[in-house]
Amino acid sequence: MVYKSKIGLSLWVMVAILSVTIAALILLVIFLELYSWAAWLCAIIAVGLAAVMIFHLLPRVKDTYYVISDIDLLIKTGRHEIRIPFSNIIDISRGVKSMDMQPALSFIRVEIKYRTPGGMTDVVHVSPVNEDEFVNMLNGGEL
Repeated sequence: MVYKSKIGLSLWVMVAILSVTIAALILLVIFLELYSWAAWLCAIIAVGLAAVMIFHLLPRVKDTYYVISDIDLLIKTGRHEIRIPFSNIIDISRGVKSMDMQPALSFIRVEIKYRTPGGMTDVVHVSPVNEDEFVNMLNGGEL
């Protein structure tokens, strides 16, 4: 079963901060002399931030989803993926609020604590659109 990530306020806050920063840098370039080193530095920073927004945030929005199969949970975000066998899941907590960079596009998340192949404990946050059904499926429920 495939679950898309819920797009929440966290993503829009990141986009707004980057957009305001880029706009401010562009305004600085306009108000400074075209040939000053500061204007060129601001232009380079603005282009760099725009590139980050295009190449980092947009693929996350398009390609963040979670797949529950018969044996494991696949968490896919952009070019990264995590595969967690059900037998390695230790705990599932709902309603976790976090602003960490995780494969979740919302502030309110489901926290999954699991054992890594090396035996260590790790945590990942996800934000599926249909959270109730998602958690029920992870707990071995049926549709």
